[in-house]
Amino acid sequence: MENRKHLDDLILKVRVESSTVLKGHKAGPGERYVYSDSKNNPGGDHYDIIRVVKNADNVERHVKKHYHIVDSSFKFLGDPERDLKGLTAEVTLGDRTFIVNSPGSIDIPAGLIHAYRFIRGSGMYENTLFNTRGREYNAMTVDVKDDEYDMAEKSGEYTEGCNDIAD
Repeated sequence: MENRKHLDDLILKVRVESSTVLKGHKAGPGERYVYSDSKNNPGGDHYDIIRVVKNADNVERHVKKHYHIVDSSFKFLGDPERDLKGLTAEVTLGDRTFIVNSPGSIDIPAGLIHAYRFIRGSGMYENTLFNTRGREYNAMTVDVKDDEYDMAEKSGEYTEGCNDIAD
């Protein structure tokens, strides 16, 4: 019976939750699904959410620049019937800003300042933090001082990088 209970604990209950519970976040576009965190997976070793976005059109950034004390990754996925294309995001890594078209994946080492926002399209965004050791997201996140959700859209400084801008 004890083994069965342990196996039952491996099936995590996914919930919809606003990003306002996170340090340096406002409510974001679409729905945010929490797949694994310290609440539904207390002894787990990763944090994982998926945000579903529909018809984004130059959406205001809802995440202040920040960094984590653990490695993380972003994944941008569009329409499965269009080879996962259809979602465009702006991603800041350090002092550079990139346009990322889905499908796109970004590896973010611990300590790298980053932020993102959706520019256009529909699809899904996945954020994973690794080696969390059951810690809460906010305990692994450090805000960057004086960031008021500003991004390169104000200065016009973009770096084409992760993939082509054309969709």
